[in-house]
Amino acid sequence: MGFSRGTNFKQLPLNIVGSSVFGIYSKQSTERTYNMTISDNWLVPYPGYKVGLPNTIFENEERGRGLYQSVRLDRMFAVFDKNVYRIELNYNHETREIQTHQVVKIGELDTDQGIVYFAENNKPQILISDNTKLYLYDETLSAGNFNFTTNFSSNNKAFNFSTKLNFAIGEPIEFHANGGTLPTVAFGSSPPATLSEGIKYYVANFSNPTGNTTTIEIANTRADAANGVSGVISVDAVGTVSVESFGFFQEIYTDFTPGFITFHDTYFIAAAKDDLFYDPPGQNTWRLSGQNNGFVWPSDAQHVGLLESKSDIIQAVTRFPSRGNMILVMGKAVTEFWFDTGNQLFPYQRQNQSSIDYGCVSPATVAVLDDIVVWLGQNEKSGPIVMYTTGGPESKKITTDGIDFQLSEINNPEDSQGFIFRKNGHLFYHLNFYTDNFSYVFDLTRNRIFNATDERLNYYIMGHVVWYQNQYFSVSRNRANLYIFDTVFNTYEDTNDENELITNEVPRIRYTANARLPSQDYFIVNDVSFTIETGESDYIYQNHGPIFLTTEDGDKLLTEQYILEPFLLFENGNFWNTEDGNLVIGDVEVSTDPAFLISQQDNIVPVTPRVDLSVSYDGGSTFSSNFPYDLNPVGKRKNKLIWWNCGMGNDVVFQFNFWNVGAVVAENGVVNLR
Repeated sequence: MGFSRGTNFKQLPLNIVGSSVFGIYSKQSTERTYNMTISDNWLVPYPGYKVGLPNTIFENEERGRGLYQSVRLDRMFAVFDKNVYRIELNYNHETREIQTHQVVKIGELDTDQGIVYFAENNKPQILISDNTKLYLYDETLSAGNFNFTTNFSSNNKAFNFSTKLNFAIGEPIEFHANGGTLPTVAFGSSPPATLSEGIKYYVANFSNPTGNTTTIEIANTRADAANGVSGVISVDAVGTVSVESFGFFQEIYTDFTPGFITFHDTYFIAAAKDDLFYDPPGQNTWRLSGQNNGFVWPSDAQHVGLLESKSDIIQAVTRFPSRGNMILVMGKAVTEFWFDTGNQLFPYQRQNQSSIDYGCVSPATVAVLDDIVVWLGQNEKSGPIVMYTTGGPESKKITTDGIDFQLSEINNPEDSQGFIFRKNGHLFYHLNFYTDNFSYVFDLTRNRIFNATDERLNYYIMGHVVWYQNQYFSVSRNRANLYIFDTVFNTYEDTNDENELITNEVPRIRYTANARLPSQDYFIVNDVSFTIETGESDYIYQNHGPIFLTTEDGDKLLTEQYILEPFLLFENGNFWNTEDGNLVIGDVEVSTDPAFLISQQDNIVPVTPRVDLSVSYDGGSTFSSNFPYDLNPVGKRKNKLIWWNCGMGNDVVFQFNFWNVGAVVAENGVVNLR
């Protein structure tokens, strides 16, 4: 049966579908959207997550530091605490579960906290930076002690092995006499000397001449090894002597402190601080590795670049997607465009006509996808601002008066991390501020901003995502789990301190724009309504605690513990007797404390999804208690979501809390006034 409203009714739009709109002052705007985004003019969920592999798989580590997907090796690599793991798995998209997995610990870092960076070259080698050192994974390398022979009369540089081995140019090795005598070798202009045990030498050349034998040449510095300058043998080895190779995971010595790393045009590139190529050590340099060789970082003019357009400190160097030979070199106050021109003196050349007059606050916020690079920027005259560039001379800023004000109030913008991902036709940039305890999501496709949180409205715990087997995976600094990250998950699944799986509802909240009349007149909110998907979500099962045993008149049954026997009593203190007058005894341990009798199961109550409405009559400063509206259970899809008689005001804000373990799909509505 329909109804009609009188002529004194007015209708205002209810913008359920909206983003977070920040004002410098709360009176300007309190509009916020938590853990939801916009798709085709509907409000839909932001990705939830579930535990793919728990931290018990990773030796009960405490925190995730970084995750990388290798295209060449078709594996993921993760750092939890100080340990590095190689991960292979099979993911089932129908069950949303990891069916099989193989996790192998491949090495250790010197540090156990802080963000780590990954890069991969064409060999392929995986390079890791923990902001203090570099580490290299090359699974083609041989590991172990291998016996060798020398014969300087036939080849005065060769160390010969009777098996096929794999080495890398610049790879460190050590020699062991094993009761014999190591050979005598002359390096450069130095006089011949017997090789020393426990001293690192470097592979300058290697080959497999017959397919099942190996020959190497050595140098006493990594620079000579990179240039192919090898030592000359003057006295052969005697006895069973051997070479020790350190295998597929090794720490790399550099004469600089590495930070952000990337790969571009056959080079690993590292942002370098405390660079000993200069005196005093440089803080504005970036370094190139050998071509497709992460063991070699030559300290010469052909491999050392500089930030040039401002006095600055290096922060990051990243390749530019879809622009071939272009990279961005970022300081704290400027970003420069460089191009690989193949010059012999130094392969990169700076574009002199333009630069971006903003640098990078935190290298961990730099994210790259499609044809865009986005980061948290700043310069010497401006506070933090989210910036991006598509490769042209002009950068773009994701900015409003309100969001600029919010970012200017941050206490520790350096403690931040960002990642970029594409989902359902939208390109999202997610930015966490850990010390300041909040997260923003920037929809770069629609130029909108949203809030993201965990289940307690703290920062969103995912710190980085990778795409592997047609699925996003992630790690978090909160727990050492490998997570699956997707919009198909409408809850947050995690582990607690006892490594038990727990599932949390996602706090999906929408604060609407202020309902005001141009005349500022007061009005009565007759009703509020909007369209929402119902009948699709499963029940929420809530545990209401134990079920107590009671009598018909409601008295709880309890035990009164005596020294010899525990007799059963009613709550009023009378003993529980059988028909023949005997006292009933409980099967419990003897104690002096009474205890209620409970059933062997808890009171599990199924609850349908619900939307709570609370109303602010003072422009969003304070809100009323909740007006709950239970949605229909599974299968009952017809519904009209409407609240009646919502009060009076002239600056009204509606807050909607969506409680649901399924998807929240909502459209705009109306507010009827009189």
